[in-house]
Amino acid sequence: MANPFQVQSRRRKVAYIGLILALFTVSYFWRTVFIRAKAEELTLREQDMGEMDLSGSAIRLSLSGLRGFVTSYFWFQATDKQKKNQWNELSLNIKSLTTLQPHFITPWLFQGWNLAYNVSVESDRVRDKLYYISEGCLLLARGDRQNRNQPDIRFHIGFFNQHKISNSDETNSLRSLYQLCNIHPVDRDPNRFRVYDKEGKREIRWADFNRFKESNPKDSETLARIDRAQVEFEKFCTEHPMLVRRLQNGLRRDDIPFKDRRTFEQTFICETVDAVIRFLEDSYRLPSLYQDQDMAPPNGWRSLAEMGRDPSKDKRPLSERFPTMPPPLTDALGKSRAPEPQIPFDLVRNEFSQDSDLPDDFESNTCARAWFGFAQEPIPAPSELPGSTKEITNPGVQRRPRNIATLIFRGYPARAQSYIGEKLYQEGWYDDEGYSVRGWFPNGKEPLVGNRRKWALIAWEESGRLWRINARENHLHFDSPIEEANMKNQAEQFRAKYGLISGQAPTVKLEDIPPGDQTIMKAYDFYREYTVYRQMSNFAFHYARANMEEKPATNTARKRFFQAEGFRNQFRKEQALRTYRMPDALASWRDNVMTEVREVDTPSGKKLARVLTEAGADSGIQEDSYEIQVKYLDLANDVDGPDIRVQLTLQNSALFAATLQATPGAPAIVGALTLASQAAGFDPRKSLQGGNLMAGPFDGTDDLGNPLYSDSAKMTIDGRYGLMKAPSEKETVFPSGQGPLAPEVLEKQGAGTP
Repeated sequence: MANPFQVQSRRRKVAYIGLILALFTVSYFWRTVFIRAKAEELTLREQDMGEMDLSGSAIRLSLSGLRGFVTSYFWFQATDKQKKNQWNELSLNIKSLTTLQPHFITPWLFQGWNLAYNVSVESDRVRDKLYYISEGCLLLARGDRQNRNQPDIRFHIGFFNQHKISNSDETNSLRSLYQLCNIHPVDRDPNRFRVYDKEGKREIRWADFNRFKESNPKDSETLARIDRAQVEFEKFCTEHPMLVRRLQNGLRRDDIPFKDRRTFEQTFICETVDAVIRFLEDSYRLPSLYQDQDMAPPNGWRSLAEMGRDPSKDKRPLSERFPTMPPPLTDALGKSRAPEPQIPFDLVRNEFSQDSDLPDDFESNTCARAWFGFAQEPIPAPSELPGSTKEITNPGVQRRPRNIATLIFRGYPARAQSYIGEKLYQEGWYDDEGYSVRGWFPNGKEPLVGNRRKWALIAWEESGRLWRINARENHLHFDSPIEEANMKNQAEQFRAKYGLISGQAPTVKLEDIPPGDQTIMKAYDFYREYTVYRQMSNFAFHYARANMEEKPATNTARKRFFQAEGFRNQFRKEQALRTYRMPDALASWRDNVMTEVREVDTPSGKKLARVLTEAGADSGIQEDSYEIQVKYLDLANDVDGPDIRVQLTLQNSALFAATLQATPGAPAIVGALTLASQAAGFDPRKSLQGGNLMAGPFDGTDDLGNPLYSDSAKMTIDGRYGLMKAPSEKETVFPSGQGPLAPEVLEKQGAGTP
């Protein structure tokens, strides 16, 4: 018989075991039904936050309470390795940091920026700079995969591509290398275009092709290789017209004053085919979409088709591809990449993703546009007031940007599209006229490439469409001026009635005022937010610019200005001046871009009048217009200045003769000084203002008396070009089209349209 104490002990053990099992069952049930569901809702589980890294999780668990100490140590080591320019060790420390802090986005953002900006500029070679820029972008892309629904990470990937590639001081080289990253290594193999002798030891350069043909007419094997190299290079130019034009001409940036064009001519270009081949050889190993390939042996290059290879099989793993791209809108099963209540960003037609084949016109701004669009998805939808955002309903998948106003953040996809149009302008891709590759092929052959679409016009049409969508969704533009005027009048009634300063927040609540005032209070709130957010985001300029640039007349005029400045840079000034004076250039810009004919209200009733367009009234576009005029007048001064001096001398002689008749006994020296006063250093912009001998095409006003450019626009451009006048100098504003240098007058005199 058991001892009573043993029985009691056994009972206690059974009770303890039963209690443990009961508590375990309850806790398991609680965890399964309530905790796990809430964790899934708030995306607190690691598998919900992003891709899981089992090795990283094991390391973090093994460190336990020491993780903070080890993390601080690696931060210190990363800073130290960067100071010592030990880049490989720095990369290892960054990897350790992000492993220890995978769901804290600051290390990803800071170290990605550190690689793309601070580390890249320490390199001398441009391709090394591109490597560290790519490392920064790939690091952020890995951070995005491990931290889903983070708009800031996605935004910075796009911004790094846009800013470091497209707006760099070495942008022509970086944009060219960036494009090589999208081309299969076999297609850009320098030995595709090289020809060696029969032994494969001595290269026959392109500059020596004609000489070799004349000296070795019977070497049919080598001559056939020369012919094939020329055919392959022509095919390369046809397939990659953007790259070829960029290598041959470079960018023409509008922010460089025309007097300093020589500084821009020092940019990287390839003047010969041999220079292109050397560039391809130096840049063969790049961060790329494709796996590295060995160069073909001398005289042994074969195309992918000849080798029977599928280029898609040579692509790198997604985590190593550069340019890195967002996932597609839907996966293979048709599931959206945006979890509810997110809204997939599908406003851009046929947006590129990591599954897309990147075409020749794909560039860093295109990549940025895709990431900026991807970054919009975690942000709640816009609310009823301009610039406002609805409340977050699911914190697990919805977030606002941290350091940028949400309204500005929403405009980045459209802004990136505008940048695409601007870069096409800088490279000369306006329409489907194409580009003739001059000076690279023998016997004066000039293949026409890139003539398959209206490049800039299509880009700006897409930009205008995106800006209009942005305006509609964020309530930043009224459908008509009358609607805006009514809203403004109601807002002014409320402000005056309640004694508010312009822009001041209401001092009363909506429910505390009479029902009759609630309508005008809502109008006041709307218009106040409307004014603030339009000014904050510079929306009026971007909206007006996009709607202006999508017009065919604007595109054609821009093309003429580009051609004219090209002639000026080639010292063909007379041809440049004739191009400016063509009917679809300056005159079209004034009559179709800056102004338009429409019905307006006047004291005598409605009538048709030529008035400023919405774009023409914008201060930023007025600066653009006045800068075009400054360039034109400077050119006119160089070409027509001598003739104007003769006109001025004759005019002064007539004035002097009249003075002598009116004032007998005047000394003859007065006439001599007058005749010699404009002999040299004559500048019509400064010397003839107010003399009715010089007027710009955009001087004067529209039919309502509004100037075509403001004084502030003039001061800005004059300051940029060193044309600021002393305060004592006075200037006369001329009606548009007056003066012998106006396009219409010169055309009548026979110096206008070629």
